[in-house]
Amino acid sequence: MTSPFFSLDNIDVKFGGLHAVQGLSLSAEAGKIHALIGPNGAGKSTTLNCISRFYTPSSGDIRFEGKSLLATPAHAISGLGIARTFQNIELCMQMTALENVLVGMSAVIPKYSAFFPGTRRREIEAEAIKEAEALLDSFGLLSERDSLAESLDYGRQKLLDLARALASKPRLLLLDEPAAGLRNQDIAALNTLLKQLASERGITIILIEHVMQLVMGVADSITVLNFGQKIAEGTPAEIRSNEDVIEAYLGKGDHAPG
Repeated sequence: MTSPFFSLDNIDVKFGGLHAVQGLSLSAEAGKIHALIGPNGAGKSTTLNCISRFYTPSSGDIRFEGKSLLATPAHAISGLGIARTFQNIELCMQMTALENVLVGMSAVIPKYSAFFPGTRRREIEAEAIKEAEALLDSFGLLSERDSLAESLDYGRQKLLDLARALASKPRLLLLDEPAAGLRNQDIAALNTLLKQLASERGITIILIEHVMQLVMGVADSITVLNFGQKIAEGTPAEIRSNEDVIEAYLGKGDHAPG
């Protein structure tokens, strides 16, 4: 039996007396989008922090391309082909938009390029800048190329955060509320972009999001957490009609997110 591209195997996360995540298992196929939803405090960001190795689960395993990630430190995650964005933006605010994207490329720029002969070094730098500009352009940020990250509005900072994550050319992309603060037109563009990343580039995406319009539009499968436990898993259609999910998170009546 072939191992899934990515999986959480019965992970527990405890902080003293707080049992933040309890026996969570899920898997994601290559080139698919798996959403993780639930009320605030359900354990979603804690789970993402375990995958990106900021936290170590109290028990269980995290596997990527058939190998455990538990021995991998956070600083080595990007080099494995895993990138993430953050719920609270973690840009280099005193650097330009271009420089932020170039920082994201550090895992894929040839090592020790500073020691290459001058001509080759300049070629590498020019290639990196060209790729970074293309990423900025795809997010409508090329005009902000030389603007400091701190000068951008919140929505543009969120887009820059995603551009920086993609700069490392990940095979697994972890997104923590990428639609927060975006306008409706930007959410629609993000919907299209995420589908393209999965279907055209084969990037596997783990998505945490409260904007149900986006989740239901892009997710191939959804896991629902409540108080650290998985209460449902399935396709968007199955989750939309699940009574436990409606009770715990989506809500009843005309105000249920679509």
